[in-house]
Amino acid sequence: MPQAGSLGLGGLTRCKAVAREAALRGHEVSFFCHPGVADRFRELSNSIHSAPVPPIRGYGAAPNFRVSDSIIIRGMDDVNYLRATVSTELALYRALKPDVIFTENQFSSAISSSIASIPLVTTAASVNLASFSSPLYADRESVPGVEHNFNIVRRENGLPDILSITDLYHGGSAINVAPTLREIEPQLAQLPNLIYVGPLLDSSIEIGPLPDVLKDIQTLKAIYVYMSVGTLTPEEYVPIICVASDIGNLSFVVALRQDNYRGSPLPQTIGRVRLFQTLPGLTTIKKCALVITRGGQNTLMGCILSQRPVLGFPGTSAEADFNLRSVENFCEIVRHPTSDFLSHHLVTLVTQTMAAGIGPAYADLGGRLRSGGGAAAVLTAIEKRL
Repeated sequence: MPQAGSLGLGGLTRCKAVAREAALRGHEVSFFCHPGVADRFRELSNSIHSAPVPPIRGYGAAPNFRVSDSIIIRGMDDVNYLRATVSTELALYRALKPDVIFTENQFSSAISSSIASIPLVTTAASVNLASFSSPLYADRESVPGVEHNFNIVRRENGLPDILSITDLYHGGSAINVAPTLREIEPQLAQLPNLIYVGPLLDSSIEIGPLPDVLKDIQTLKAIYVYMSVGTLTPEEYVPIICVASDIGNLSFVVALRQDNYRGSPLPQTIGRVRLFQTLPGLTTIKKCALVITRGGQNTLMGCILSQRPVLGFPGTSAEADFNLRSVENFCEIVRHPTSDFLSHHLVTLVTQTMAAGIGPAYADLGGRLRSGGGAAAVLTAIEKRL
């Protein structure tokens, strides 16, 4: 059950990774998801069910600092939405009779699974903790949470109140899965029934052939740019990259996560800059010499696994900023303010970072990530729990 209030790839990746492992072990897999992402799961199952879509309120509804704000922005705390979703989930459980529910940020599942007495397995992230804070909050830190509406629906179903979203989402989970390492996110160790498994990357998203026009990608020592949805838009950062390419004689490969650039369809080539809608993340990272990213967890994990240096520009995203801060003791990953994303400065940063090379501590971290077990470790834990 990936979060129905979002179309982002991160949660889909982790849900698909676990579902793929389950299918490989002979288990039956069903999906409950936003209808807009249903096609992404058809390779694994024909049992795909549409989740109610929350009434998205937009980024003006909250400052987008923590998970509570994210819920408000996506309308996932709307009482009518919660009632409808919990009812739909319960009907699906009666039809499918699942042995276990695996989810990323589908918060209603914590209510429906309790009512139905079905074990719930949830992904864990430090931003989901009630204690999470960030230097980006400053004086604008939001105060109220979203527990009130969840508690209304809980009471209607005979469940006790929760004090925080952390209690709701993780407190009753049979297993809390941390797709990282203890040394990267030690804060998660406070959650009950927690296991650290390293990255949960899915092959259909991360691995695949590159377009023929990128057959010279390694020879060019190209730089991979994937900024996801962040402070800078493609219309803002692509011109900066194009100028940096000219100044520094650098080659860039850019995944925009949109199907056009300035009204023209992708892919496009602008000098030594090649623009694509999407690319297989891990494959591209391995072929490039350096990665420029907002700091999404999957991208960072791919960089560490592939031993590629990172220039991180988290902007105002507290989660991306936290991800980069968590590994900033490794000189191969450097966090910069958005104000540093300037053509001349970018050339200097790229040149310095590529010249520094990779140290033994970074290589050791990659080895520890690979030994985390990933989706196989999750399935083993679920099978033991059942």
